[in-house]
Order: sequence, then structure tokens, then C-alpha cells
Amino acid sequence: MGDSALATTDQIEIEGKKYLDKDIRRMILDTKARLDSGYHDVARLIFTVYQKSLFVRWGFKDFREYAEKDIGFSYRKAMYLTNIWGWYTEHVSRQDVIDAIWNEIGWTKAKELVGIIDDDNADEWMEKARNMNAIELADASKKYLQAKDGKGDGKKRKGSDSEPVDKTLSFKLTVSQKENVMQALEMAGKMSGSDKKGHNLDLIATNFMATNAQSVAQDSMEFFGLLEKQYGVLIVAVRTSDKVVVHGSEVYQAILDDVRKELKEGKPTA
Repeated sequence: MGDSALATTDQIEIEGKKYLDKDIRRMILDTKARLDSGYHDVARLIFTVYQKSLFVRWGFKDFREYAEKDIGFSYRKAMYLTNIWGWYTEHVSRQDVIDAIWNEIGWTKAKELVGIIDDDNADEWMEKARNMNAIELADASKKYLQAKDGKGDGKKRKGSDSEPVDKTLSFKLTVSQKENVMQALEMAGKMSGSDKKGHNLDLIATNFMATNAQSVAQDSMEFFGLLEKQYGVLIVAVRTSDKVVVHGSEVYQAILDDVRKELKEGKPTA
């Protein structure tokens, strides 16, 4: 009976105000558009937090803890937004595409185009994003990446330009490290549409280098300091061209003084 009444009622009351059903639908879409537009600033800021590891300064052990405890995002959502900002700012220079992503398409669709869209194919994929729902777009992206990947097994085929498998890598990880790695591989797999761990690890590595290489090069001193804080070590960095100590000069001097003292006292040095 309730459904029938809803279907035949000209106006629907919500919190004391009456609306036509078409107005409710429009308000939902308008509100969603404002939310998606707001994610533009959120993505820009948390990308900076991730890139510069600011969460360490704020007392969080990792980006996951920061996202979940400080801003109430799931780790996956926070990484989606971070990767969206990193990919689009790096690979898409067209302002009309950027504007459409945040003001029209929305981040839930934008994440499906990470690793795919660029200035050359933007028109094609933006048309798909406008005409498909998020599930259809995810499926189209998955098929595209699978076709691009060749659905191969990594072995060199006759007449194929795909790269052969070169080496097998193995790592020893703690339980928590393994959990982080597996979750990262799972997320990369959903983005790439591939179930091959090697391919997805390469995607993760490529994303890391794309989002961090420039900042490290621009501010290596801050990078060294961050490593020291994260891992509880002291780093001495020497520029190979002229043997100048560019980081950790105090540590270097302390070691040098200790060596001189031991030599003066006749003690053997290690």
C-alpha cells in the first residue's frame, strides 16, 4: 500500500517540506555533484599528505592509520583518491577533462580510468564515462587493460613484442608487512584488471616512482630526514662527484672524531 501511495502522490513530505518526486531526484543528483566536486580538494590534499608522508609527523604509523582514524576514510578510498590525483595531474593536461572529472563524472568513475586515460585518448574515455554507469565503465576498463596486457603468461612468444620473464624476486616480510603488500596487490589488480601479481607489483612501483621521484629529487634533505625518523637510523650521504657530505655532517664528524681519538690512544679501529 505504501508503494502505491508513493506512486500516486503528487507531493512527498520530507521533514515538513513537500516535494515532487522529480525534484527529489534532481536534488540527489545535485547533492552528489557537489560532493564529487568537493573531493577535488580532498584528493589534492591527501595526495600531498601521502607523497610527503606528513602522517608520520602527526604521529600515525602509516597512511592507512591516518586515513581511517583521522579522516574516517577506508584505506582503499584514500588510495583511490590519491592515485586519481597523481595520475590525472601527471597524464592529463586538458583542463576541460579535469573539470569534467570532478564536476561531472565523479571520483567513483575517475578511479576506473587510472592507468588508462591521457591527453590522447581522453575524448574516447570521457564519452564512455558519461554514457556508462560505474560498473559498466569498470568492466570496459578491465577489458581494455587485459587486451593491452595481452592476457599472457609472461613468456616470450614467437612474433610477440611482449617482454619475457627475467627474474623471480623473493622477500621476507613481517606479518603486517605481508598484509599491506597483499592488500596493495589486490587494489592494483582491481585497477588494472589483471590477476598477475608481477604486473600489479609493477603498477604499484610505477605509481610510487611517478608520485615520489620528483619530490625526492627536489628535496632530498627532507627525504633523508624522513627516513631517519621513520626507521630510527642516522644517514650520512656523500655526493660522489666531489665527495662532499650533503647530509649527516654532524654524524660524519662524530665518527671521524671517534676514529681520530682511537688512533691517538692507540686503540684498534673496526
